[in-house]
Amino acid sequence: MMNDVRKHCYRCYGLEVASELALPELVEIEPSERVDVVIRYDRVSPLPTPRQEDGSWEVVTTSEEIHFWMHGIGGLVIRSGCEMIIDPAPGAMERGFRFLVSGIGMGFVLHQRGIPSLHGAAVAIDGVAVGFVGWKGMGKSTTTAAFHRHGHPVLTDDVLPVVLKDGEVQALPAFPGLKLLPDAVEAVGLDDPARQVPISPLGTKRLVTVRDRFVTEALPLACVYVLDWHEEPEASPRVEPIPAREACVELMRHSFALRMFGEQGATPQHLAESARLAQGLPVRRLRRPRDLSRLDELVELVRADVAARMPEAVSASGERREEAGSA
Repeated sequence: MMNDVRKHCYRCYGLEVASELALPELVEIEPSERVDVVIRYDRVSPLPTPRQEDGSWEVVTTSEEIHFWMHGIGGLVIRSGCEMIIDPAPGAMERGFRFLVSGIGMGFVLHQRGIPSLHGAAVAIDGVAVGFVGWKGMGKSTTTAAFHRHGHPVLTDDVLPVVLKDGEVQALPAFPGLKLLPDAVEAVGLDDPARQVPISPLGTKRLVTVRDRFVTEALPLACVYVLDWHEEPEASPRVEPIPAREACVELMRHSFALRMFGEQGATPQHLAESARLAQGLPVRRLRRPRDLSRLDELVELVRADVAARMPEAVSASGERREEAGSA
């Protein structure tokens, strides 16, 4: 079966993937004996979704598999963290089905493998990773794009896997793409939004490729910033400390598990993971103005905060940045 699906081979989220479906946004690799995840076509039974309109979704989990269905788009079944069955609805390929596979689908794979993920994005700053989490519309992708414009490589957008290795919290890179609204594309000085690839005709987001500056290896995660709006529209961006107990709650609240499974995702194991991460990971609140023309202020503030709070990590930046090897 493995040989049958080695039509397309990729590396993402620290895993090597063999897929029958082309996923051009991922980093392609030569076929090898190592295959962590197989993606193949087969029948997936529809699930009734709450609103029964395109884009609404439902997920059912058992001890053996995760069954996900998005109305009008199609379904996924993930088994044992090493197999993903895909079944696009008619016309779904033109509506961005592959982004469901490379985003939420791979998030399910990580979940089954016991790798916790945050609903967030991350960039590299002087050899360490810095993550951004927040509710929908808070500007995680836009903030990441602003850092990219200032020369910082991107690790991920939307799904941020974190692992504990040798007592260090590390962030894993996903793929070199950002999903941005047209006004964000213009705000960060990218090309004409009309020339960017639309992710789906159901939405307005565009895929912006960042292969020019993308991290391909895991990096130590130096800090996670929880994005929030500033109460005063004209005020400058501000960083605020978050107490350890509240930091644990924020990490849990912005986890992939709670986003996708709701209250069922708040398991004792998940709470323990969040507490363990909060012990070794600074979590800070980043209040930002809504004005996109002030993104440069945000970038400078975070750079200064990272340099001030993590001097040891930043002092190692020279070597680590070269190792990170922005493509």
